[in-house]
Amino acid sequence: MQFAKLMGCRVAAVTSRSEKTGRLRALGADLVITAAETPEWGMKLREASGGIDLVVETGGPATFAQSLIASSLYGRIVLLTVQD
Repeated sequence: MQFAKLMGCRVAAVTSRSEKTGRLRALGADLVITAAETPEWGMKLREASGGIDLVVETGGPATFAQSLIASSLYGRIVLLTVQD
């Protein structure tokens, strides 16, 4: 997030817990959405931004559909996963 801000990007963040919103804003997020409060967060991001050009997906299969909805027409989705 901080690298994106240094490059002049507008950054949106989605969190599963509302207590993280303050920290995300402090790190530079322009828009923060709590998934528990906004289950259809993909559409909210699309409406607010016109579509996200680069989505960093960390939630896996449970959140991928919303990331796809949030993505712009030629946007990229990067999947970050942890292997056991």
